[in-house]
Amino acid sequence: MLTLWFALQACAPLQIQGGLPLETEERIYDLRLRGNFSTRGEDGLQVTVPDQQLVLRGRVVLADATLYRDGSVGTVVLLEELTDEGTGLVHGLSGRAMELRHFPSGEVLEVHGLDHLAGPGRNGDALDILIPLFSPKIPQVSPGKEERTLSRYPVRLDEDRGHQVEVVANWVSEGSRKRSLATDLRYEGQLRCSGTDRELQVSCAGGVAGEIRRDRWGGILVHDLNWTRTVVLQGPGGTLVQEQVLEAQATRWGEGTQ
Repeated sequence: MLTLWFALQACAPLQIQGGLPLETEERIYDLRLRGNFSTRGEDGLQVTVPDQQLVLRGRVVLADATLYRDGSVGTVVLLEELTDEGTGLVHGLSGRAMELRHFPSGEVLEVHGLDHLAGPGRNGDALDILIPLFSPKIPQVSPGKEERTLSRYPVRLDEDRGHQVEVVANWVSEGSRKRSLATDLRYEGQLRCSGTDRELQVSCAGGVAGEIRRDRWGGILVHDLNWTRTVVLQGPGGTLVQEQVLEAQATRWGEGTQ
């Protein structure tokens, strides 16, 4: 796939030294993403921002590109085709990519290329739900049992803009389906974040809930993820508060119904 090759080349300078290249194996997903955003000012800040809704649908290609010395893997996530259902036009994220450096458990260590996804017409800085959607930290959990995970990952756009996300979640396994041997998992929990956006202080808090179906090898077939969070930006002129409701679904081609 030519577009994926270009994405791999674009991410190559961002990879940590000492990584070994991997033979590229593509995993293709259908993506559905919906976001609702409501913004208000506090502490003397007057703003008039209408409520916004973003609905995207398209195709995402994943490829494990680099193996690092600590056993983590660099996976390129190419947002190959995305359409804004509100306008019917190609969305600004189409053709852009990021790299997730993560362990086999899904725990994310670093994210490269987010600065290429952010900005007007792209919205990638508000859609960091894509990170845990494609690399959730999944525990070993027996059917009928419950396990708790704590995961942290950075959302950094440049030296002056970025925050750390922390998610605490309780996981339950519903066992495997006899026909496909796929394993169903459910989880719910809380998220929070803290960081800076130049002279502004950034914080957020909210809830997460998701469902995952995996194949017999542990690969993700379907992942439904919901976030509800309040994002707060505090500065000398007052406080900007945005309520965000994000829903995302990734379904692997040809296998999502197994």
